[in-house]
Amino acid sequence: LNANFTHFRLDGIFEENINHLFRLSLYPIFIIMILSMVVIISLYNYQKAGLMGKAKDFLIMRAIGTKNKALKKILFLETFFVLIPSLLLSLSIGMILNSTILLERAYLPSLIVPLLLFAVLLVALLIINYFSLIPLIRKINKCTIKDFAIY
Repeated sequence: LNANFTHFRLDGIFEENINHLFRLSLYPIFIIMILSMVVIISLYNYQKAGLMGKAKDFLIMRAIGTKNKALKKILFLETFFVLIPSLLLSLSIGMILNSTILLERAYLPSLIVPLLLFAVLLVALLIINYFSLIPLIRKINKCTIKDFAIY
């Protein structure tokens, strides 16, 4: 190298670029958090709507001696059988859309990655499902025959 060789210190620009990339990565995290809250609220409202539609049935079941544990199990399994197909459809359609339309040259992971993602999401939603049953069971316990007008 001769005396005409010069160089620039680009450390500051590099740090600015890294900070900008970090700020850009916050947007997907924010969207995921909002979607997670929407999923939790939707799951609770789905259970609540199902409960209001079947409140008379649960009241009759309680009158003949069904325990709260059995009612909780019924509500849990109803939601469980809604979660399985919805997770399978959403993950499979999302993977197909991402790999064919959005990202043509996308690297597809091994089969264990989607299965692991499915398992993690299923466990998380089942935990949310279980804890959302607590206020619903309290509503069933407070419900009496006087709450329904018989015509």
